[in-house]
Amino acid sequence: MNFPQKILLLINTLSKHRFLLIILLGIVVLLIFSNITQYFLYKRGEAVRQEMLNTFTNTSAEIASLRASITDPLETQKLLKIEEHLQARLDNWNSSPIFDWKWDWKRLFPKGVFFTTKDEGISKHFSALVHGVVGEYALVVEKETSKLHLFQFQEHGTSLLKTFPCVVGKNKQDKQQEGDMATPVGVYFLISHIPEKNLPEIYGAGAFVLNYPSLFDYKIGKNGYGIWLHGHPRDQKLGEDKTSTNGCVVVSNENLLELAKKIEVMQTPIIITEHLSPVNATTANNTKKEIEEFIDTWHQAWESRDTNKFINLYAPSYINNQGLNLQQFKTQKARIAASNRNIAVGISDIFILTTGRENDIFVVKFKQSYSSDRFSSSSNKLLYIRKTGGIWKVVGESVY
Repeated sequence: MNFPQKILLLINTLSKHRFLLIILLGIVVLLIFSNITQYFLYKRGEAVRQEMLNTFTNTSAEIASLRASITDPLETQKLLKIEEHLQARLDNWNSSPIFDWKWDWKRLFPKGVFFTTKDEGISKHFSALVHGVVGEYALVVEKETSKLHLFQFQEHGTSLLKTFPCVVGKNKQDKQQEGDMATPVGVYFLISHIPEKNLPEIYGAGAFVLNYPSLFDYKIGKNGYGIWLHGHPRDQKLGEDKTSTNGCVVVSNENLLELAKKIEVMQTPIIITEHLSPVNATTANNTKKEIEEFIDTWHQAWESRDTNKFINLYAPSYINNQGLNLQQFKTQKARIAASNRNIAVGISDIFILTTGRENDIFVVKFKQSYSSDRFSSSSNKLLYIRKTGGIWKVVGESVY
């Protein structure tokens, strides 16, 4: 039986079952009506969206004009915050489709048009996560909310993959000394893993060791040791029986095992902050650009063997993990520059991170390869930089 004959047979069968035919025709009509309705809703939604964008754009322009005519610093600051908020919304809406509509035979009734913003997911910018290697992960602990966020760096911003409950020290202040029951605030890296079999039962499914205290912690007088990300005793419930720590960050054993699949020892950062703050794309990109330009200048100055030019990028209070102050460091660099005709420095896999606190330092982590006439090496480099008086300076430096 060929295809036309099959069609004729189907029509003949349906003609004998008029009730079934009416139902099928009704479904077809309903499907067509549903999609046509959604199409017009979509078109109306697009028009509303454009009106909103125009309104925000005009308002932002008016605020910028008003700000230019005001001399009061306090009022200017207020207007800047409003302008940043408007720009953030514009960046958000312009970078993603707000309305989602397509012809769909599965739809029986109009579902309307729904906003699908990027409030969670790709292309969000946070003050703590300025830049990272695309595809790599970062952990951010919010002490204020007792949450641990798993992020992945993307081409433009970051993607929030998942949020986990966690427990931190009962002392909610920044850690200052051993035994103060506080979890430190800062930018750290997970530098080693200790499996469950090598630990007492209180650590649950294992532990990741943070590089606390960091060089900068030492520099500002913090002490203590043994700050880990770890599990909890299997006979306790996180947040109920297990409500605080001695300063570590604790997640459930199940979640620790999930996180372990994403963590790369010596590479994955963990940022501990009081509160994770979003920033608009313009602010994030400007900060990233400034720091990248500073690192490029730093890199070129080192390779040039011009010691004065190189040391001018360092703060007077500088110290490194060898214990050298600025003058001692300058003497060392001058001796190396004089004894080598060529110095080559390679930089890759750059991360730019901070806690997001006002006037805090930024940690620039990268893989560094170094070669001169007499020596070559490779290492993970950490530069601690701070902007003072509009100028970036290195305040600390270490390798691991």
